[in-house]
Amino acid sequence: MTIVMHFLDYHMTIVMLAARMEEGIMGPRRIAGLLAGRVHYAWVVVGLMFTVILATVGVRAAPGVLIVPLEQAFGWDKATISGAISLNILLGGLVGPFGAALIQRIGMRGTVLRA
Repeated sequence: MTIVMHFLDYHMTIVMLAARMEEGIMGPRRIAGLLAGRVHYAWVVVGLMFTVILATVGVRAAPGVLIVPLEQAFGWDKATISGAISLNILLGGLVGPFGAALIQRIGMRGTVLRA
């Protein structure tokens, strides 16, 4: 009986969420309708890029926060973990110009599809 209730509860939750999205609580069409004529498209791009850059900085900073838990979990020393992070940053810097040249040569879509 518990499994059946869990199954029904899960599917009812999905149905309720889908119904809420159809109502337009915060769907993309609703947001576009609210911003139509009020906010220039460039500001939307700026906001989106700010969010992407903020997330990227958070991901890049995460290993610094995780050094102590990685030491405790795997028994690695700080030099090994920091060396791996440094190697990651170095390789990213070395590969960047080649990636840019590839994007110029075959385009963004082709580069992403081949990555």
